[in-house]
Amino acid sequence: MRTKYHFDNNFTTDPKTLGDLVLYQLGEMLCDSTTVVEPHVHLDWFELTYVFQGSGTIYTNDVSLQVNEGDVYVSFPREIHKIVSDNINPLRYCFFAFNFTDKERFAEVVESWEKFRHPKSRVLHSPHYEKYFSNALHYINTMTAPLMTKLLEYELLTLIIRVAHRAQSSNQEYHPPKVNNFQLLTFNIANYIDINLTTMDDTSCLAEVFNYNYSYLSRCFKKCMQTSISQYFNDKKLNMARNLLEGESLPITEIATKLNYSTIYVFSRAFKNKYGVSPTEYRNAHLEKKKQQE
Repeated sequence: MRTKYHFDNNFTTDPKTLGDLVLYQLGEMLCDSTTVVEPHVHLDWFELTYVFQGSGTIYTNDVSLQVNEGDVYVSFPREIHKIVSDNINPLRYCFFAFNFTDKERFAEVVESWEKFRHPKSRVLHSPHYEKYFSNALHYINTMTAPLMTKLLEYELLTLIIRVAHRAQSSNQEYHPPKVNNFQLLTFNIANYIDINLTTMDDTSCLAEVFNYNYSYLSRCFKKCMQTSISQYFNDKKLNMARNLLEGESLPITEIATKLNYSTIYVFSRAFKNKYGVSPTEYRNAHLEKKKQQE
């Protein structure tokens, strides 16, 4: 995944409660011409994706749908997603993942959202919603202040209710297929890896974590994700390594240690095999490109 700018407030391991909302993620991404957000899973949260500018394709469980400036894309819990930016008109978008503290109280809202369940009916063109996402991104930086926290909750709740209201006017009905046990197990494995990326030495621990034979976990994961557990784990580690190299603050030896590589040689070899350059070469190239842009 390549991005020009990525502003990500990730609370999946420590969700933030904002009155009636449980906040898991709120961030913004500005893509470049080659951006592909790799397949990822959502657990117990909904997500709204708003396109500030550009265009691209969002996949839900392998079903694709184009999005353009001013579009809201609605996602549901326990789904697999991928995002591909247009190579001429790259995406800049905001994403907001949440659930409710009192699900019964908001049952009517969730029921309205069922209109979006069909993978081909996920998009709502609402350019006037931009202000809600922009305000939320502004308030998230100061959410420790009581007033700003309240304003953030207000903006997000207003947005949710407005989307639900628009959904109620739709005549489309859809009865989604149930997520089977294999898919649910795969979602949980991927989420566990994402959360524990820097504390796992390898993926063998997953057998004990999920109380299943590792070969069984591997078969389930491969069937649902079209990649192996070890490949998913290694790709995630190297993607984090690339982001850390771009951050410029950590020495390469510390990055290797942080990601639990046995030696810097093993890390460098894995990085070069995937990206075609060594970690040092990648960092130098990134610094040079940054200087040219300044």
